[in-house]
Amino acid sequence: MLLDRLNGGIAELVDRQATLSAEEATLHARTNLDAYINQLYRCVKSRRDGFAEAALLDEAESLPWLLETVFALHGRLRPYNKYLRWELESFPLPGHWNTALMPDRVRTASLRLFPAVETLARCHGHAEVFEGWGSDIELIRAFAETAAADHSRPHG
Repeated sequence: MLLDRLNGGIAELVDRQATLSAEEATLHARTNLDAYINQLYRCVKSRRDGFAEAALLDEAESLPWLLETVFALHGRLRPYNKYLRWELESFPLPGHWNTALMPDRVRTASLRLFPAVETLARCHGHAEVFEGWGSDIELIRAFAETAAADHSRPHG
């Protein structure tokens, strides 16, 4: 801000647009979490039914929802993709999220990160989103567990 003729009023408005209120963060997280789950559900159904390429596309399409969800659960707005690394380095998220969401890692980790997203979301009071999926959520959990196990195996 180079000039604020409103004695800080313009700076306050700019700051307000860059952050989420607690109510906004809750609503934003809940909405995006449901979309993330929906896209992962499409992914795992494609995997289950033998459509590997479709599953990869579905998982890739879940990434924006994943990022929106995790940032909202931390009371923040998701940065543009080109600023994601800078944002995480300049304003780190707590715990493993900073590393997990780095562009070189997250692009293939949406399904693997599901258990961590579920834990984080439940800690923030969003259990009903998962419960709303009924037994279908178990399919995502099973494939997420397999994806995590496959990722942790040495490749050789």
